[in-house]
Amino acid sequence: MPFIKKCVGCGEEFEAAWSGRVMCSLSCRGRTAGIASRLAVITCTACGNDMKRESPRQKVCRTCTPTKVDQHRYRRYGVTEPQWREMLAKFDGKCWLCKERSAEAVDHCHDTKRVRGALCRVCNMVLHYVERPGWWADAKAYLNGGDDHCGQVP
Repeated sequence: MPFIKKCVGCGEEFEAAWSGRVMCSLSCRGRTAGIASRLAVITCTACGNDMKRESPRQKVCRTCTPTKVDQHRYRRYGVTEPQWREMLAKFDGKCWLCKERSAEAVDHCHDTKRVRGALCRVCNMVLHYVERPGWWADAKAYLNGGDDHCGQVP
């Protein structure tokens, strides 16, 4: 059963095969969608400033996420590029835990998803084990075993 619809692009009536169709043709859709996405001015979800959208899916301005790495960091942890620079400046770009290697990873709590700081990759990987219940006690028991277990192949 065809539906008689009014095209939102050109205003002409057309016959649609399904009720969700809103444009009469691909050319009308391409013409109006391109104009709408280029001219759309939206509010950046990170900083709240108005921005001109570069693509239909863009929600964050290029000030907050200038590179692909920054975009990924924002999507995953909610940390913008200016916030990341501020985190790195706290310890001159060094890991917040060991203060030796360069901070490259966003540390966050896996339960609450709250960002804690900027760590080097080594410290970030070690924290995964330390956060596991019982791991610390097992590690201490292993180390307290002395030399009895060293060099013995099972």
